Amino acid sequence: MAALNPLTPTGHRTQAVRIEKPTLVADGQGGHTITGWILRAVVWALVEPLSSRETQQAKVLAGVLNVALTIPYRSDLTLTDRILVGARVLHVTSYQDPTGRKIELRVLCSETQDAPLKTPPPLVPAWVQGDWVQ
Repeated sequence: MAALNPLTPTGHRTQAVRIEKPTLVADGQGGHTITGWILRAVVWALVEPLSSRETQQAKVLAGVLNVALTIPYRSDLTLTDRILVGARVLHVTSYQDPTGRKIELRVLCSETQDAPLKTPPPLVPAWVQGDWVQ
């Protein structure tokens, strides 16, 4: 029987990405917990930008980038996982096995980037000069 060839050649997967799963971590402040992340795997991926848009969340302008990743097949990937591509944090929104042969996964992710706050320069009254007030 001939070997099954992946849909995406291995040489096209040029980005090392970290797949992390969420976990609850004790914060040391009387038993309260916060969400932490544990490394699930490091895999090579083909990272393709799909689209971008602006949205307003809680009166803050944010950019949402949609990205597709092609990675080797994994049975342990979940929608609560996140994927780190360098310093970028991608949240898994969906994934599929395109052929059903358990060779590779096509993972759709989103990344939210908050717009930097542009604070206006402080208003200085005309009567304020230097370090003293008239």
